[in-house]
Amino acid sequence: MKWYQKPWFIPAMLAIAIVLIGFGWEQLRSSGEEAMAPEVLASSLENMYGGKVESIEEKGGQYVTLLSRGDEQFTIKTDLVYGNVLQIEPTKKSGGNADQAKSENAETPPQDDSKPDSANGKETSPPDQPSTPPADTVKLSEERAVEIAKTQLNGVLEGIEFVSDASGGYYLVEIEKDGGENEDQEATIQVHAITGKILSVTWDD
Repeated sequence: MKWYQKPWFIPAMLAIAIVLIGFGWEQLRSSGEEAMAPEVLASSLENMYGGKVESIEEKGGQYVTLLSRGDEQFTIKTDLVYGNVLQIEPTKKSGGNADQAKSENAETPPQDDSKPDSANGKETSPPDQPSTPPADTVKLSEERAVEIAKTQLNGVLEGIEFVSDASGGYYLVEIEKDGGENEDQEATIQVHAITGKILSVTWDD
């Protein structure tokens, strides 16, 4: 029996024919499809990534798109027919501003800060002196002295007097408190005019 008369020959040939016909049909169908319009692709990518398409070029059977989003730029590669994204990678923006700044710095010679201003034709003046005295020499106001005194005896202010001395002075604050059924309380409270410290309390009989 010859080889083409064997029982497996006809089924094998039919299978090969079906595969070849299917492959040829797929090639014929795909060759008839048109590429996606660039404006359609641009709209699709902008909606997808929320940026703005700067340019679209056809290279090597693909669309290569440059998309900007804020301070970032991306290069996106898609297929021609369906616009499927094949590759996306960030692209560095031009450093023109940085190069310009470097150029300006190179053109401007650095100033020699080691020379005194008088050598550069500028007059110097002594630094301004502070117009207010140090904090430890600022006298408390009478209102503040009364508030401090009332922490010792919370009553009615009867009088206040400032006495100057070498330590900065002090206030003598007289306060009286109604005792109701009990005896009234009256005291003279000595408050340091600088630190606000209570120096003494003198109770009146």
